[in-house]
Formats: sequence, C-alpha cells, structure tokens
Amino acid sequence: MATLTNPINAQNIVDRFADYVVATANADIVWDSANKPFPEAVTSAFSASAGKAIGISGGSLTYPDGGIITKATIYNTLITETARYTSIRKIRARLIIGTGSGNRTRAANTGFDQTAVAHMSGTGYQSAISGVAALGTKPSVADLQTFFTNLRNKYNTERNDTQTYSVTVCHSSCHSSCHSSRGRR
Repeated sequence: MATLTNPINAQNIVDRFADYVVATANADIVWDSANKPFPEAVTSAFSASAGKAIGISGGSLTYPDGGIITKATIYNTLITETARYTSIRKIRARLIIGTGSGNRTRAANTGFDQTAVAHMSGTGYQSAISGVAALGTKPSVADLQTFFTNLRNKYNTERNDTQTYSVTVCHSSCHSSCHSSRGRR
C-alpha cells in the first residue's frame, strides 16, 4: 500500500488511488471471460479475470510544461478513471429458455437467474461518477485521503447497483438436442 508523500508527486497520487479504487474494483470478481455464468453467455460480453488494469500514470496528472499538478487535473482524471472501473459490478445474469417445444434438456421458462460481481467488457455497463466533493484550493495529504475514500465509496455505490445481462435461447443445448433427435427419425 502506497503512502502519500508531502509534498505530493503525481505518480504517488496514482499509486495511492490504485490502493483505494483499483484494488477494490478488482476484488471478488466471480464472472469474467474465463468463467461465464452459464455456457450460453457470450464470451465477448465479459472481460479479463484479473480485473481492469490502471489506465493512468503520473503523467496523466501533470501538464507537460514543468510537471505542474493542479487540483482540477487530479479531480477530473481520477473521476474519469473511477468511472472506467464501474464495468466491474453486480450483474444479474439470466438465461431464459423461451420455448418448451421439441427436444430439450430444460423446461420452458426455466434457466439461470443469479447475481454476482462480473467484469463486463466495453462501456455499456459503466456508470458516471458524480457528486464527489471538489478538492480544496491547495489539497493536503488529508484532503487527498478523503477524496480517495469518497471515490471508493462512489465506486462501491455503482458496483452494487445491479444491472442485468440476459440471454434467451429456444431451449437448452440446442445443437445436441436438435441433432440427436434427427438421428432417431
């Protein structure tokens, strides 16, 4: 775990942010591209099992002309980066079996319906981060610690706001059920 330095430096801020938001986001992922909730789930809808890599560095917080760090740059960069992690969230995964006709391994209207933390791909499951108090005129170490705590709390609020991922199939195991029945005709 990184400790903020005084005076602060840009990479140190990013490292401390990673201790708060990144570590929280990447913890306890249940479903991902390597561990989908059910076989019919589309692999590309899910992302890496290791979680999301940090997308910023110390250079993201500084102006190119002299490495100046401003409170606005810290605030805006870390709010944006926190929003990227909201694709790691609680997902209600549903497999809906649409019909009971024909050969099937499950009855109509049955399937899968569970909720767990998933790492979803793309931006469709991301949420905006808003309502985090601005940093003071000259942010102190204590101000930054409070800011990181507030970002983690906002992230957790979004993480716990469950979104739904659904797949509807005509019946379970379509390929084997349909093709097996042809052999019996």
